[in-house]
Amino acid sequence: MGDRAVQISKFLSLVLRHQPEKIGLRLSQSGWASVEELIEASRQRGIEFTLEELQNVVASNDKKRFSLSEDGLLIRANQGHSIEVKLGYAPTAPPDVLYHGTAERFLTSIKQQGLIKGIGKNIDRITGSWLAEVEEISRAMKSGRAKQTEWQQKIAEIFTRVELPDFLRSVDFERVSKKIKFPDDSEGVIPVNPSRPKGLPEELEFSTYIYGLKKGRAIAPHCHRNMTSMHMLIGGQIHAWHFDRLADEPKHLIIKPTLDRALAMGEASTTSDDRDNVHWFKATSDVAFTFNLAVFEIDRSATFSGRQFYLDPAGGEKLGDGSLRVRHLTSQEARRLYGKS
Repeated sequence: MGDRAVQISKFLSLVLRHQPEKIGLRLSQSGWASVEELIEASRQRGIEFTLEELQNVVASNDKKRFSLSEDGLLIRANQGHSIEVKLGYAPTAPPDVLYHGTAERFLTSIKQQGLIKGIGKNIDRITGSWLAEVEEISRAMKSGRAKQTEWQQKIAEIFTRVELPDFLRSVDFERVSKKIKFPDDSEGVIPVNPSRPKGLPEELEFSTYIYGLKKGRAIAPHCHRNMTSMHMLIGGQIHAWHFDRLADEPKHLIIKPTLDRALAMGEASTTSDDRDNVHWFKATSDVAFTFNLAVFEIDRSATFSGRQFYLDPAGGEKLGDGSLRVRHLTSQEARRLYGKS
């Protein structure tokens, strides 16, 4: 399989064998999912592939990891589930000798404890994997080899593959989250430094933070310029709004809604200059947390990079095509109108 087919196959393994809730996918008791729902749920989380690509992955996978139903409307993983499913296979007697591939350094442990069922990963390795991938796509974007929208799609794909419990350990969430101060009319934020394996540059092209919100508090609506950003829900419940930025006026923006719903746990929400430039988040549980990564100064020659304006979408003027004409807000106005509800 080519690189793209391998990426799709890894993603299918995650959502069909381990974490269908990552994309809000429903599995039957026997592990089947609707092909149509799978493609659409994946697209909504930034992972896009066609029906033809899906069919090719199923047909060309040398280990026969997946099956399509006879009518082609359902798909499931054939084995390797960590969630409870009833595949309906008849039990058979194993052969006299079974072979298990492993690294030599694990032999002593296996002889002492036997084989241990599970899908846990070494934290340094899992951290190194996503850090390296984020650094690679961020460098490609800043050098002009990747578009900002390609960065968004790749970031969503990377974090769909990351298992949330492992990720939380990699950023020391339990300890770091206790240090966050929760303002009464906005978000709290603290920088984090995930454990970094050897081989990565001393200074990365992106910054990482954890945001915390009390119930009813919000990261007020705002737009960016000359940066990309991701917020991933890692604790509690949050409602998110996204808007495309259509046009700039001296004291207003023309924007169009693209998202208005609760985020799923572990879901990545991304923004860029080119897509979903405006976002807004509100906590709907007692406390909520997001992991944020941001790439600043994509164009190093530009004079500005960061949050550009706060905005008032709730008070915007509705235009005929579904877009809104919204005014700029000061930070004080934004906190008063949106920071606490």
